[in-house]
Amino acid sequence: MSARDSNAAKYHLDDSLNTWSTRWVLDANMLLCTGCTRGQYARDADQPFPHGDGCRLASELTLYPWRELAELLRAVTQVSA
Repeated sequence: MSARDSNAAKYHLDDSLNTWSTRWVLDANMLLCTGCTRGQYARDADQPFPHGDGCRLASELTLYPWRELAELLRAVTQVSA
């Protein structure tokens, strides 16, 4: 990977993590939706996220935010290598 490609990958990762963090809050072992403030424990990561009624972000967000976070964190190790 060229230095230019490496930098592009790092900026993309930064942007992806920033976007994720505007929609979700990680509070210890719970993720909270910034739209409805409903939460989900890590132990329930295999279940769809239980947004509150009328959540303005529900249709925009993944149903499995823990999986999305895991994918982003995997990318951290790949970009850093």
